[in-house]
Amino acid sequence: MVSVIIPALNESRTIGDVVDFVRRDERVSEVIVVDDGSVDDTAELARAAGAVVVTSTMLGKGASMADGLWHARHEIVLYLDADISGLHPDLIRRMTGPLLAGEADFVKARFSRSGGRVTTLTARPLLRVFFPELAHIEQPLGGIIAARRSLLRNLQFETDYGVDIGLLLDAAAHGARIVEVDVGHIAHDSHSLDVLGDMAMQVVRTIFDRAARGHRFSIKHVREVQEVERCMQAEMAVALERLGQIQRLALIVLEGVVVPGSFAELLALRTNRMHELAAAREEAAGMPLEDRLRRVGAVFAGVPQQEVEQVARTMPLSPGAAETVVALRKAGYRV
Repeated sequence: MVSVIIPALNESRTIGDVVDFVRRDERVSEVIVVDDGSVDDTAELARAAGAVVVTSTMLGKGASMADGLWHARHEIVLYLDADISGLHPDLIRRMTGPLLAGEADFVKARFSRSGGRVTTLTARPLLRVFFPELAHIEQPLGGIIAARRSLLRNLQFETDYGVDIGLLLDAAAHGARIVEVDVGHIAHDSHSLDVLGDMAMQVVRTIFDRAARGHRFSIKHVREVQEVERCMQAEMAVALERLGQIQRLALIVLEGVVVPGSFAELLALRTNRMHELAAAREEAAGMPLEDRLRRVGAVFAGVPQQEVEQVARTMPLSPGAAETVVALRKAGYRV
């Protein structure tokens, strides 16, 4: 059986429908709405819909989630936001299925929605830097979470908007099996820019806190992760995937076409590596093109990115190169 916990603050417009939706599922044996000090009819409407209503001991979404956990009677716990609509009829089965089957300890919902600016601009970039093993999670801030009560009771509940990302990071630190399941499209109330700003700050604070605890908060670590990501993005398969669906694609060789000279030689001159470059070219003479390029590239391992960029900025372009690229783009090509 499943305990559903719904933290709520002034959600009289939607709370009744959310409770009704949950109670229709045979897996659910209790619905707990944790009222965070609402001044509208949220609590009354939740009771009327059949939920058990408790009052949060402290203001904040995370505090409400923690209070609900200690009232829950069952090992499988599902958290839902009170301001959502358009829920897929099979949502509860999708979220709790991996737990009931013994395949997971912590389940996050993956869904389509409009907005998600804090996720896109803050949460996911920071996860890529500090927690790359969780970078595949598409909705790290989503409030739809299912987990084992025994696991949740060992995690720290932030009192504010940092709670969802904090639980995810803590679950990973505890070695929990984490999966993300698709629950379709979710309609969420949009927030003002002021609220989004507060949310972003709370999310950043939580990620930095967990990174510091895990001894990941260092400039060296950030640079290492950025370099791994940069190399991944340079792979052709990754570059083509990021381009998306395109009808026309132009790939132009840099040396001898866009620029008249050798980028490698100019970089070697700037970094005093001409001897190493000559030796690498001689060694790679009989290799396939990709292997030759990798061997030459290895000469410049450790060269700061700023040095590489400075050489690129100072190289002259071949006559007509810029005009050709612009013309191709105007003709509908990705270049």
